Amino acid sequence: MRVGTNVTSQLAKRMLGNVNDRHMSETRKLSGAKRIYEAAVDPAGSAIALKMTAQNRSNLQAQRNSNDSYSMLEIADATMGTMHDIAIRLKELSIQMASDTYAPSERRNADREFQQLTNEMIRVQENAQYNGTRLLDGTGRDLEMQVGIRNDAKNDRVRYNISEIMTSNRHLSAHSVNTKESARNAMQAADDMIEKISHSRSKVGSTMKRIESTTTNLQINYENSESARSKIEDTDFGESAAKKALESIKLESATAFLAQANVGPSAVAKLLD
Repeated sequence: MRVGTNVTSQLAKRMLGNVNDRHMSETRKLSGAKRIYEAAVDPAGSAIALKMTAQNRSNLQAQRNSNDSYSMLEIADATMGTMHDIAIRLKELSIQMASDTYAPSERRNADREFQQLTNEMIRVQENAQYNGTRLLDGTGRDLEMQVGIRNDAKNDRVRYNISEIMTSNRHLSAHSVNTKESARNAMQAADDMIEKISHSRSKVGSTMKRIESTTTNLQINYENSESARSKIEDTDFGESAAKKALESIKLESATAFLAQANVGPSAVAKLLD
């Protein structure tokens, strides 16, 4: 028997340290709800989880972009709805004044309304804005909406461009209904205006439908990706709680064994009595 080096105590101490580390690991998993609370726990899983976290946060921003884009197009659509109502009224006035049943004074009154409505249509169109961006100014400028998480012009962006309405609008403003002949000419201009607005609203509506579908797809991708990331990174509370209970029992046992190992050498003293 030797007392200079207590090998049993050193072994018990090492085992107690290992058990304590595992016990603390399970405690951190439960308290932080993260299985991978540091990269050393699962280096490969940590790399995948971090990549998926970045992807999911980008997805959320793309969803916000899509919602903002939809709101922007709603303004354009509502504005064109107002313009469409005005164009229909202009068509009514031009048909009304194309008949010989009206006196010159009545034609002047009708033409006054015609001119005011034409100016109002132009004003409404020029003031259709979203966050300072003009939507119906007729410049032909593409408005690009980033609705994806990558830098692919085809798959991650939606373009919006309406440049035809303003031209027809200006053309309509050159007409009047103060004579029978001018009213008949205004009828065709009003028809052209109605056609342009209808076509443009169709373009906006189809773009809105596309963005709506894009948003839904982003939401589904986010849900699936978050579920996959959670399986890699988050704590399984049932499994971790069971492991912690087991490690608690081992911790008590290892502590008792270390105490016994430290007491053992003192028995040698009895040999000296």
